[in-house]
Amino acid sequence: MGTLRLILAMSVVLGHGAGYMSLIPFSGNAAVYCFFVISGFYMSLILNEKYLGAGAAWRFYTNRILRLFPTYLVVLPVVASYRGFAHPEQFHFLVDSSISLLNRGLVVIANLTTIGIDHYRYSYEQMRLPNIDDWRLIPQAWSLEPELIFYAIAPFVLRRLNVCKALVFLGVAVTLFVNQRQIEANGSWFLLSKYLAFFAAGPVCYLWYKRMPARMSAQSMAITLGLGAIVLTASYLYRLDLVDDPIAWPYLPLYAATAILVPHAFLPGDHQQQD
Repeated sequence: MGTLRLILAMSVVLGHGAGYMSLIPFSGNAAVYCFFVISGFYMSLILNEKYLGAGAAWRFYTNRILRLFPTYLVVLPVVASYRGFAHPEQFHFLVDSSISLLNRGLVVIANLTTIGIDHYRYSYEQMRLPNIDDWRLIPQAWSLEPELIFYAIAPFVLRRLNVCKALVFLGVAVTLFVNQRQIEANGSWFLLSKYLAFFAAGPVCYLWYKRMPARMSAQSMAITLGLGAIVLTASYLYRLDLVDDPIAWPYLPLYAATAILVPHAFLPGDHQQQD
């Protein structure tokens, strides 16, 4: 599955370079949503096969933090130093008395922990914060917040996974997704409704993977390559990269294809060193 993740990662990188958008078949944000599906699959796998016994949840949380934050906390001061030198006006909100001390503190915490870095981009005007690009030191880190929220609930919903539990989780997540506009209009916190359905597809993929016999490895490779080629070709022909909204209906076949690809991509990749 490393190959699939590499393709998606390159899509994210190229998506941040405006001059290279035509090289990728879909937007970088859509690739991130595909990563959410993969994350749901992988968290289901490790919570049911690796993190077992007493203290499993604590080990899971600790390892997730150690995988994410050391790199982030190394990059953060470098970016902050550059922005402080090249664009010092971006830090004026810290001494702006028109912004409450609480909101200034929340922004500092969001930049240090990523908790709030995505949510506040939808409410920064109500918080009287400056332009969104002037208070997020690493805007690309927005995806870490929904990822961390999913990690927080994962041990409670993914351990001892069965078909009924996975389908209930997916059903709740899809219901929230379908009603996300109403949830947002009511002023409620809507991040879970926006992203949870993608993570919730992962447990279903994992149960599918567990029911696939190992001898299907060659067949899975053929399915992976064939479906991947069809999706990429269709995306290029449709110019899906021109669709800005990653949850617009043209992207739904891409996410469905990703969910189908993941177990088939993992099975042969699990036995191939190069993957």
